[in-house]
Amino acid sequence: MRDVIRSGWLVLVVLLGTLTYALAEDLTLTTYYPSPRGVYEELRASGNMTVGTSTPSLTPESSIPRIYVVGNNFNPTLRVDDEVVSGGDPDPFLINSDGDVAIGTTSPGGYKLRVQGASARFGMGTADAVTFLNGQVGIGTTSPHAKSLLDLSSTSKAVRLPGLDDQARDALGASGAADRGLMIYNTQAKEMQVYDGSTWKSASGVSHGLQVFNDHGTFTVPDGVSQITLEMWGAGGGGGITPGFGSGGGGGGFGRGLVSVLPGTYTVTVGVGGAPAVGGGNPNGTAGGNSQFSGPGVNHLAYGGGPGAAGPGAGGSSTLPVVIAGQTGQTYQEGGPGNGGAGGNGGAGGVADANENGVAPGGGGAGGRNVSGDMAGTGARGKVVISW
Repeated sequence: MRDVIRSGWLVLVVLLGTLTYALAEDLTLTTYYPSPRGVYEELRASGNMTVGTSTPSLTPESSIPRIYVVGNNFNPTLRVDDEVVSGGDPDPFLINSDGDVAIGTTSPGGYKLRVQGASARFGMGTADAVTFLNGQVGIGTTSPHAKSLLDLSSTSKAVRLPGLDDQARDALGASGAADRGLMIYNTQAKEMQVYDGSTWKSASGVSHGLQVFNDHGTFTVPDGVSQITLEMWGAGGGGGITPGFGSGGGGGGFGRGLVSVLPGTYTVTVGVGGAPAVGGGNPNGTAGGNSQFSGPGVNHLAYGGGPGAAGPGAGGSSTLPVVIAGQTGQTYQEGGPGNGGAGGNGGAGGVADANENGVAPGGGGAGGRNVSGDMAGTGARGKVVISW
């Protein structure tokens, strides 16, 4: 009987030893001291480790996780903390049962990732790439400006806005105060534009415009405008009547240039076409009137064409930087027309024997031959165009 009992104890010892050996392969807890050579607080596992459950479930990839932590709706699933001081603020790393992550706070607050703290800083990418600090975003800097929501810092790169033409911009459907502040680069106008709650405006604060004068008037400089593009045509000269051949009036001169302006009002004068000669009366036409833009610090002219008289009228010129002189009037010869000169960029003058007037802007009137029923033509008016 003793032999049987002795044999049974031997089997039990062997089994316990084997089990202990197997368990030792799965988990090792070690606390050795004193230091520096001892091991302190060691937890080692060669297999899977579970906390809160003894049966880790399969993941969608049909593999068991190496560390499997199970919590509930009331406690965090995983929390890592250096210490929690009574009455103080903990500074933990926490993952709750919904998979939300909190750093520096015990409550993710419904965010998938929440970083909080007196100097909370969260970075992505290489040094100075993207920094999130106290609700601010810095790109290219680890210290966003204290008064900025977004701080972009670079000495070699620029900001590129979405490029939209008018059609694409209008397709955004910006409407009302809720859309105020939207910003684009308009590829048609070649400028930055901002939506002000009712219309898209140039980010420079200046709206572009065009004003055309076919008669006298005034130009008030829009707010923010300091330079305009000025285009001017002088009026055409009236045609003359000369026995045997007609003398056309000269075309008005054309000028174009950038002009600096000051706030205020400028006077615009549009040249009046020269009067034609009258058969049996005065054989000479009159000169075309000058077109003029004048005001604070500015006085520019486009001169009218000369009158047809004993000879054709001369073409006009301009004080602006870019000048196209009006054409000299033509004479009626060998049955051909006595055309008035074309204004700079204007149409041709009229044809003799047809009472034709100059073609606007600035064309000279046709000449007449002083025969029965023959009349000369009136010079065309000038023109002024202002754009900004």
